Amino acid sequence: QNTNDNNYHVDLIDLGHLEQLLEQQKVTDGNESMSPTQDTVSPLNDQQKKVYVYRIELYRKFNSQASIKDLFKSFYLAFRKVDPHAAIRPFYTNDASGIPSISAPTQVQKMEQIDLSRYHQGFVRNQKFSLTGKMVLESALDFDDLGNGLTPWLQEHYYQMTLSE
Repeated sequence: QNTNDNNYHVDLIDLGHLEQLLEQQKVTDGNESMSPTQDTVSPLNDQQKKVYVYRIELYRKFNSQASIKDLFKSFYLAFRKVDPHAAIRPFYTNDASGIPSISAPTQVQKMEQIDLSRYHQGFVRNQKFSLTGKMVLESALDFDDLGNGLTPWLQEHYYQMTLSE
């Protein structure tokens, strides 16, 4: 015999009787006056409702010997620190349906499993040492706030970030 955690015999439940009880409960619930429940969650303000998508360009001011994968990972982690809703979307629109956005720090822990060409378009072909290029960012912050939050990372790695045209 099948039993559940409450030791009811599953095979012995009278479904007809159960349906009758449910119908009676619906009638009873319909006759009671419904009092509005108190909303314990504050409504979202306009700033919290918006999600921005930016096509950005990163320019490195000096030559770099850091690998593009290490820079991408550190950029994402800095981006995520500034905005918990941060995501890096696939660069090409055709990839958007088949390639997931990078939206969790665990996704960048194994950079060898990420095809960076899907998320970053470098200005130089087969770029291996610089994050200079274009990316698509998703953020709950407007661009000025995002830029201000990323300023420490940008300064540390000698990058400049602008909106792409």
